[in-house]
Amino acid sequence: PGSADKSMFTEFTSDSEILEKSVDLLTFPSLSELSKRYTETFPLTAFELQMQKFAFSHHCRVVVLMDGCSSNFSDIMDHDLASREVRLDGTCIVVSLSGSQVNSTLRRLQANFKHSTLLSSVSVGATNLPTDRMTDMLVNAVFGTQTCESEHPTLIACGHLFSSAVLTPRPCFRHRDDLNCLELQLFVEIFGFLNAADISHPPIRSRHTVLALPQPIAQSEVTPGLLEMLLLTMSSTLTVAMVTVYLQPPVSRPTVFKLTEDSRPPHVLPDSRRFLTHGFIHRFNSKRDCLMLSLFPEECTGLPWLGQFAHLAPVADFAGSLLYNDADNTSPFPVREADKLSYKQSGSSDFQYVNWVHSPHGPTNDVNKVVRLAKRLPEKSAVFFKELNRVKAAALACGWPSLLSALYGLILENVQKTPETDVHLETISKILTVSNDDQPMSPVPV
Repeated sequence: PGSADKSMFTEFTSDSEILEKSVDLLTFPSLSELSKRYTETFPLTAFELQMQKFAFSHHCRVVVLMDGCSSNFSDIMDHDLASREVRLDGTCIVVSLSGSQVNSTLRRLQANFKHSTLLSSVSVGATNLPTDRMTDMLVNAVFGTQTCESEHPTLIACGHLFSSAVLTPRPCFRHRDDLNCLELQLFVEIFGFLNAADISHPPIRSRHTVLALPQPIAQSEVTPGLLEMLLLTMSSTLTVAMVTVYLQPPVSRPTVFKLTEDSRPPHVLPDSRRFLTHGFIHRFNSKRDCLMLSLFPEECTGLPWLGQFAHLAPVADFAGSLLYNDADNTSPFPVREADKLSYKQSGSSDFQYVNWVHSPHGPTNDVNKVVRLAKRLPEKSAVFFKELNRVKAAALACGWPSLLSALYGLILENVQKTPETDVHLETISKILTVSNDDQPMSPVPV
């Protein structure tokens, strides 16, 4: 049913009778209409669309419930039709309510996934149990398959110092054939520090609390108290630690990658590690202080107001007031803002996410700020993109993607049309296009 169907909404309750009535009111989808909507195989195409809603740190799973009858998609379900992303990044879980037999159609569906599981009353040992008890055991078995591929502690390194840590929630990274191993480990390497005000609100795909392992559990080679030292340092200096994130086979001690004058790209990374993404570690002040790791999207190699991560360098390497020079692929590290803006984030606070819930004006002030900066493009491009990503992060956190479409329309109405701003408009469209939308953003306001 459509999202506007009133039967989609029900009281939030654990009362099984109310929930069963709500399910009975749902309109059964028309299989013919569904097959017309997707020109390729329906289950795989639908799954691939849903995968776009998840970050790379989430392993996607498709659960198929069957009663032993034949599938309605038997004519359009063939082997080897899945894309490489679906084949490697997903798991197919078939739950049979009638026995351990699976019809040929579902077997062909399972063949499109590298990882698949069949759960039935026989496999969970509930053959002679009542239906409700068998259902509970099947549900528990499905949750039992939700295990992460990386069970090893995360390694966090800063120069030659490193520590073992646990990330919560634990990231379930997708399978990587190029690592040639079944077990994976996350390696997080700090490559510099930024002022908390400079990082602003970048695009973030997932957040994970960083917890130190007790010393008896951690490796003996780790640096004692490294995470505590990072927390105290970033708290007193109001900075965040910029990191590069890798996947690698499990090791007890990471190998430090050192660039020399003779080093020439492409560099061969030690420990067979593979680059995954960038991110930053920052202090999160809730009921008690803790460290949090925020990961950028895989394709994110820089931020408009910082430049490319690979071009960041110490401030001491630059003379005068030069701040940004994308033409020479350089920018100071840490980055300092040139303008003392009246709405500049306070330099006396830690990194914080936008919160419109307790704001008396909601998003109005932030939206107006973006529109004012849009009128001054390309002069204010660095500050504009910083504020634009800030609004996007808050809108997605509130589940308000329609606000981004409306904001895009306001930007188009207020920006001055020049060849330079045309390039910026293309970038703005990409930023404001929500990745979990099935349709791209319209190039003109509706």
